[in-house]
Amino acid sequence: MPQRSVQQRAGYRGEAFVDKTVSDAGHVWNDTKRDFAVDGQIEFVDADREVTGVAVLAQVKATEVGFWGDTATGFRFTCKADHIAYWLRLGRPVVLICVDLRVQQAWWKRLDTWFRRP
Repeated sequence: MPQRSVQQRAGYRGEAFVDKTVSDAGHVWNDTKRDFAVDGQIEFVDADREVTGVAVLAQVKATEVGFWGDTATGFRFTCKADHIAYWLRLGRPVVLICVDLRVQQAWWKRLDTWFRRP
């Protein structure tokens, strides 16, 4: 029988966490059906509940066991060079969202500006 990997389960749970968090904040999460280093898009809704058309692309990474180097003050996440090159070519804001499913928390970093300079 086919089995679902631990990484697949964490990935789906991480995207569901982001969907709920974005929705709870009043914005819109649109997942990417065929994913190539971008799991979805977050479209922002203003205080009057109008969809703004302003959006960021998002790559979600989730863990059920903690991220590498996890301490009380932070953790490390290494991005693959080909993914960085892809994100930089998109011409749109891209955020990496790291979700720790153990504590139900997420952290994000804007990648297109972070990696702009080699």
